[in-house]
Amino acid sequence: QPDVHSPLPGHDLLAQKVKQLSIMGGQYPSSAKWGWCECNFCASRAGVPTPDHVAASQTAAFVTSSLPANIDVVYLGFEVGVYVKTGAPLTTCAPASNPCRQALIDFNGPGKGRFSWDPMATLVAARGAEAAGCSRSNSPGRNSINPRTGDNAWAVGSPVNQSYLLLKDGRHARQAVDELLCMPPRHTTPSGRSLA
Repeated sequence: QPDVHSPLPGHDLLAQKVKQLSIMGGQYPSSAKWGWCECNFCASRAGVPTPDHVAASQTAAFVTSSLPANIDVVYLGFEVGVYVKTGAPLTTCAPASNPCRQALIDFNGPGKGRFSWDPMATLVAARGAEAAGCSRSNSPGRNSINPRTGDNAWAVGSPVNQSYLLLKDGRHARQAVDELLCMPPRHTTPSGRSLA
């Protein structure tokens, strides 16, 4: 509902302020193809529902079905990011003080990459599908998420502003993300320390 920050209800505020939404979640054209739901929409882990996962599935289903029609929504599914590993060069291209470098080393070990679901979704939001080695599906319709299970499927139908990504060039995607991860910060604090 409207509040002290805006006279518009949330739906109308989104319609006015948001041009594109890049969502990392689901599997396309359907999670049934893989036999399990992708964890960002899923209501369970290892088949055991938890309150957090059920709430996530319900929320994902509500949000994706309620978005204003003028917002361009693009989904990056499990099947895209799982084929692109990024971050391995951080071990040598970034200083030891870089928190991204250390997080990746702590998670995977030195010189090892990580699947790139979220970095690619961010790159797509900032620079478009082509910059991430992807194209957008041309199947008219929308993503449909089961609020109980988190399973998703592309519901073919009337064209709306929704599409999912298809990986065309994994090498290009990896290089684009790694280049950004290795880029030194442009700004430093007054003491000369990096903001990264």
